[in-house]
Parts: sequence; structure tokens; C-alpha cells
Amino acid sequence: MVNRNTKDSHPNWRPNFCITAALPDIKAVRTNFIINFVFVTAALIFIFYALEREYRAYALGQRITNMQQRIDSDGVTNSSHLKLSNDFKAASLEIVDLERFFAAPLKVHVFLAKFAELCPVGLTIQSIGFAEIFNKAAPGASKVLYRMNVSGEVDDPLMLDDFKSAVEVSKLFEVDRLKPEINDTLQARNEITRIFPYRMSIELVPQEKQKGAK
Repeated sequence: MVNRNTKDSHPNWRPNFCITAALPDIKAVRTNFIINFVFVTAALIFIFYALEREYRAYALGQRITNMQQRIDSDGVTNSSHLKLSNDFKAASLEIVDLERFFAAPLKVHVFLAKFAELCPVGLTIQSIGFAEIFNKAAPGASKVLYRMNVSGEVDDPLMLDDFKSAVEVSKLFEVDRLKPEINDTLQARNEITRIFPYRMSIELVPQEKQKGAK
């Protein structure tokens, strides 16, 4: 007779015939829901940044377009102002020239008429030139010199000396405290015309300069 209290050394085999896929889901936290939420959130963040970037690019493009339109509009105005500025500059230079002309120590038309009267018979004037020279080495404020260059022809060399003496005694150049210094050169006689070309330089030197130099 077998004792029922005696434990069997081998457990009874109970095969599990349950189908796990058919059993109901009894988990407290649903993992699929969390994963879907993470993916949806990431997608929304990506879309937000993409839309923000596109909006910034669009806004920057609009600003560039507006600035270009403003530049084109201002370019026409600036061109008009630049033309007006150039016209004003040209007019101002003409005014400066007029001021210098009327402030010159000699009136050219009156001076030329009186200067031609000093020419002796047999002496001709071919050209007269005027120049204003700024002498940086001159002492004091007397730095502006006026020079007159005369060229022509003379029949007799002695007539050139007579013309020079007539210019010196005429006091035609002694205006506005200016004193003339005259230098003349006589060239060789022209074998064809038998006359002598000459050059004369008349420099108007301020008298104050000569006193200061001494």
C-alpha cells in the first residue's frame, strides 16, 4: 500500500495550452501610445522649425526687394542732385574767375590800348601773354606775382631799347603798389625779312616785397 503523505520526487507536468496573442491586454501603461506620442511631437517640432525658417527667408526676401526698390527710386533723385551739384560747382568756378578778373590790378582792354600806343614805328607786337605766379619762397604775404610776356619783331635793335624806356617811364604798370621789372632779349636777324625777332618779359613785383628783401 502506497503512503499518500509521501511526496513525489517529480512534479506533475502541466502543459500551458494558453494562446498569448488571444489573451486580453492587461498592462497598466500602454507602450505603443507613448511611442506614437513621441513621434508625433518630434514631427510637429520639425514642421514648426521648417515653417519658421521658410517665413524668415520670405521676410528677408521681401526686405531685400523693398530695399532694392528704394535704392532704384533714390538713384534717380541722387543723379539729379549730383547733376545739380556739378552745375553749381561749375557756376561757382565762373564766379571765382569773374571775381579774380575784376579784382585784377589792371583792366585788360584799357591796358592793351595804352600799351600799344607806346610801340615806336618799326616795332610790331605779335603776341601778348599774362600769367599769375604764386611764389612760395617769397617772404611775408607778397607771394603773388604777375608776368607779361611780349613777342614780336623790330626793324632796328635800338627801337627795342626805346620801347623798353617808354614802358618804364609810362608808369603804366605802377598800379596797386606794383613795380615792373623788364627783361628783353633780341634774337638773330631773319635773313629773309631782314628784321629782328624779340621777346620781352615784364614782371610786376610788389614794392613791399622789395623793401622786405632788402
